[in-house]
Amino acid sequence: MKRYKNRATIRSQIPSNKDVSQTIPPQVSQSDSLIGGFMSSVIQGAALGTGSQLASRGVDAIMGPRKIEMTIPTNNDANCLKEQEAYISCMRNSSIEECRSIFEMLSKCKNI
Repeated sequence: MKRYKNRATIRSQIPSNKDVSQTIPPQVSQSDSLIGGFMSSVIQGAALGTGSQLASRGVDAIMGPRKIEMTIPTNNDANCLKEQEAYISCMRNSSIEECRSIFEMLSKCKNI
């Protein structure tokens, strides 16, 4: 089995310069306008988004809907009720500087 053709047959298959100019049509360069390029990008983006959404819906139809679970945080405010009441009463009766220590106790209680 020969890998390469005979050089004589290759040369006979190559057309002359006159034949090449007659067989290949002249290439006309076309450039998109600014608005045409922008609209093309918008349409392509919309098509991509639509295809993505259809694929997502198809997967949901096969695998079942996605479940979104929300957890409600436990009410730690009941544990810090005394500190919160002390801070609120301090804020009503005193300045912010005087209530700073109570606020620190309240924030420590909520972080625990």
